[in-house]
Amino acid sequence: MQSNFSSRRQEFKNYLDKSGVLDALTNALIQLFELPEKPVNPMGFMKQFFNVKETADELDLKKENAELKTKVENLEKVIEDLKEKLNLSKENAIDSAEGENFVQHSS
Repeated sequence: MQSNFSSRRQEFKNYLDKSGVLDALTNALIQLFELPEKPVNPMGFMKQFFNVKETADELDLKKENAELKTKVENLEKVIEDLKEKLNLSKENAIDSAEGENFVQHSS
């Protein structure tokens, strides 16, 4: 079992080496290491290094995500406002009912 894993691992390593992936990753990591100031977002550095551009779909999804987060925030505020109004209505109804009971018992 272990030898099968080792051979598969070695095959994969050879594949990455022959295709240039190992060299590219090594170069990217060396450049990142040699930067005087490390970037806050190392993944962004790697994307830039490999010239990975966001697709229009990714940008649309990020925009939609931001809009949905704002919508959720607004709806959570509405829920809180409605809860407060409901509690006030309940308190007023209780006060009103107690007042009616007082008037009925006083008569």
